[in-house]
Amino acid sequence: MRKSKHNKGSAMMIAIIVSVVVVAFSLSLLLVCYALFSSSARKVTSRQCKELAKTLSLELEQELTKPNFASYEEEQMALKSVSDGENSLWFYLRYNLFQEQWPGYHAEYTEEKKELCYREFSLDLSGGDASKYEAYTSDIVVRVYWQNDNIDVTKDDTLLCVEVEVKRDDQSAIMRNYFTLSVNDYPSTTLSGAVDTSSALAVVNPSGYSVNETEHWKWSFQERE
Repeated sequence: MRKSKHNKGSAMMIAIIVSVVVVAFSLSLLLVCYALFSSSARKVTSRQCKELAKTLSLELEQELTKPNFASYEEEQMALKSVSDGENSLWFYLRYNLFQEQWPGYHAEYTEEKKELCYREFSLDLSGGDASKYEAYTSDIVVRVYWQNDNIDVTKDDTLLCVEVEVKRDDQSAIMRNYFTLSVNDYPSTTLSGAVDTSSALAVVNPSGYSVNETEHWKWSFQERE
């Protein structure tokens, strides 16, 4: 009888040990599965951040490089469409670039001074695959700054950097797009009639800066990284 009790006790101990091992193994499997899932989720999020940064960069490239107005009158007519979201960045640059309140960027500046050179914008996504990236809209920043060591001589060859930054959870992606400016003279600056651009100017030129009406601006894409 004693031997039987001893055997039962041993069997119970073995059963408990086996149960603990099985539970520990199950927990290990759960942790591995969670780690794999988290890693996979981060990879998907990272890929989507990169895709969106590139897509937005291509759209902004078109917005900057496509306008090539034949006259100042044509430029003013196009300015009216800014209220509908067309060419808003192009016209923002036209009225705000080279103004005293927007200094040029230099790599040797302190971080505090660099911040003064940045202009940041948030984006509202619409059309196309906008629904796919709806969760990202609050985490998209477009950062713009410019460089020109010879601005006192000419605006030509000004280098503009447009950074598109997309963040989601603990993942992020930044794409830098570089453009150069070419400035020539319009053949004529005479307007055939009054063009009401007040509502558009309130969007792109809230400080009320004036521009040189004889200048023809054309942006050219250089590289993306």
